[in-house]
Amino acid sequence: MERINNKLHSFFLRFESGVNLIRLENETLQYPIIFSSKELLRTFEAYAEEARSHLLYGRTFADQVYKWITRCMPSSFPNVNDAAIHFNVSVRTLQANLKQEQTTYNRLFNKARMEFAVQYLKIPRFTVGEIAYLLQFSEPSAFQSAFKRWTGLPPGQFRNISR
Repeated sequence: MERINNKLHSFFLRFESGVNLIRLENETLQYPIIFSSKELLRTFEAYAEEARSHLLYGRTFADQVYKWITRCMPSSFPNVNDAAIHFNVSVRTLQANLKQEQTTYNRLFNKARMEFAVQYLKIPRFTVGEIAYLLQFSEPSAFQSAFKRWTGLPPGQFRNISR
């Protein structure tokens, strides 16, 4: 066990203990946050969300279907029949399994579409029309409506804010 001391705390590091754990005194949690940064917060939130998704990967049938959809995209946009074939179940069984998890194939599909849209909007060379085409919307206005429904913002405004 290695002991580390600094001006505020003394603590021990224990390796290969089978548990990752940090114990803090209540007093420590009351310390003021001296510096804050919205940019840093966004960065850390993105890392946390990525770590969370890796931890939760494959826990539910809906997770498996969602991951499969995102692996298929953007080269193909699988429909519910394709998903049923891939998971070797009937369409009805696939829908029933997703319903048990309070979701639908369309919700998972649109979630994947939204995530691709967000990533594409971070690439300045793509116009909104091109993104609509890449995500197989019938026209740019259909994409704009869907994106606003998903995020509460039109794509152009979202792009400006996320720069």
